[in-house]
Amino acid sequence: CAKIQFRRVCIIFCRRTKPKGLVDLGCAYLYPLHDTFFEKPFCFQLVERALPCLATVSYLCAPSNEELQDWIGILKPLCVPQMARAPKIARLRELRCLSLGILEAHRLPYKLVPNPMCILSLNQVKVARTKVKTGYDPVWDEEFVLE
Repeated sequence: CAKIQFRRVCIIFCRRTKPKGLVDLGCAYLYPLHDTFFEKPFCFQLVERALPCLATVSYLCAPSNEELQDWIGILKPLCVPQMARAPKIARLRELRCLSLGILEAHRLPYKLVPNPMCILSLNQVKVARTKVKTGYDPVWDEEFVLE
């Protein structure tokens, strides 16, 4: 089991800008990435929205599922919550899993789209993608389960 230590760091800059690659978790959202996005498992992303019109995305990958869960468990409380908790309603279940199927496309203009693929986005954040296909009528028939 990996031990991870966090320290609060106070950085003072003359130019009052933060260095490249530094993520402010106070205005960042944690999103999972489907294995198809980078063709690799155990990836997630931090989307920093310091300004409403600007988002910075940092992609991170863990070597194993255990380390992925460790990272998510540590980072999630420090990030902005995804949803505000609504009051519980009797006989209503809240599900946080989306199953999405991408089937096919018809009559795509080959000159404009020679190698089509679909990119799935939630809240303007890319979370998965299909394989690249060729032809006028590509058939993907891919299923995505997003949690």
